[in-house]
Amino acid sequence: MGETENSEQLVPDPTAMLEHRRELEKRKTSAFRVFEIGEKGHAATSPAPFQRELAELVDRFAFDELPFRQPQEEAVNSILQLEPDEARRCLAAWAALLGSAGLRLADRRQRATLLGKWIVGAGAGRDAFVKIVGAIARRTARVPLPNFSSLAAFLGRAHPEELAQIVRCAEAYADALGTAIDGLPVIVRRAVHAARVDILDALLTSVPPKAARDDPDGPLLLKALADLSREDQVRDEDWSTGVDVVLRLASRQISSGFVAARSLPAALRSVPAALRADYLEDLLRLEASVGIGMVGFGFRKLPGLYGKHGTPATRRFVATAVAVAERHGLFAAYEFLNMTTRAARRML
Repeated sequence: MGETENSEQLVPDPTAMLEHRRELEKRKTSAFRVFEIGEKGHAATSPAPFQRELAELVDRFAFDELPFRQPQEEAVNSILQLEPDEARRCLAAWAALLGSAGLRLADRRQRATLLGKWIVGAGAGRDAFVKIVGAIARRTARVPLPNFSSLAAFLGRAHPEELAQIVRCAEAYADALGTAIDGLPVIVRRAVHAARVDILDALLTSVPPKAARDDPDGPLLLKALADLSREDQVRDEDWSTGVDVVLRLASRQISSGFVAARSLPAALRSVPAALRADYLEDLLRLEASVGIGMVGFGFRKLPGLYGKHGTPATRRFVATAVAVAERHGLFAAYEFLNMTTRAARRML
C-alpha cells in the first residue's frame, strides 16, 4: 500500500460528518444546529477557535437532554456576531455554567433556558456579566440562578469604570451575595457618580468578604447599603458621609453597620434639611469616640434633638458627650447620652 493511499485513509469524510450531525440534530437534540449557525458567523472564516466552544456547549445540552429551542438558537446567533474573543468567552462561560458540579437537572434546564438570553441582554456589559454570574454560580452551584435580567440590563447601560468596579466587588462578595446580586451595582454606580470610588475600597476593607459570608448580618448589611444607595433614599450631599458612618461602624461590628444602614434614611428625613450636614458630622464624631455604643442614640434620639432643640444646643451636647468619653470612659459617655444625670439633662 503506497504512501498516498495511506494518507487518503486518514482524511475524515466530510459528507459522513455532515450527515451524522444532521441526523443527530433530528433524532437527539436540535442543539447540533449551533454548528450550522457557527458556519454562518465568525466561525466561517476562523472555525477552529469556535468549534471547541460550540462542541462543549452542545455536549452540555445533549448529555443532559436540555431544551434547545428558538431562544437558545437566537442567543447563540447573537453571541457569534460579537468580536471573536468575546464570543469565545461567552460560549465557554455558558457551557461551564451548565456543567457546574452538583447542579440538579431542573436547575440545569433553567440555566439552559435563560443564560444565553441574559448574556445577550447585557449588551456592552457582556464580559462583566459573564464574570459576575460565573463567580456566583461557581460558589452557589446547588441553588437555582436568580433572575439576572435586571443585572444584565444594568450592565448594558453601565460605563466602563462602573463595569470594572462592579466585577471587582461582585467577585469579592460572591459567597455573601449568593443570589442577591441586584443591589451591588446600585452601590457602585452611586460611588462612581459621587466621585467616591474610595468608598468601594473602604467597603472591601470594612466588610471583608469572609466576614460578610460568615456573619449572618453580612448579606443583610450589603442589601441595606444598596437600599441606602438608591437615589430616592438619600440626597447626594448626604450619601457619602452617611456611608462613611455606616462603614466605620461595620468595621467594628457588622451588625451595627447593618442597623446604621437600615436606620439612616429615616433618621435623615426627620432632621431638617439645613441641619443634616451637622447631624452627619456629629455621627462621625460619636462613632470615633463612643464606637458602636452610639448606634441607638445616634439614629433614634439624636435626630429628634436636632428637630426640637436646633443646632447650637444639640451640637454642644454631642461635643460634651465626646469629651466625657475621652476623659471619663465609655460608661460615663453612655450615661451622658442617655441623660441619666441632671447635668446631662440640663444641657437641653
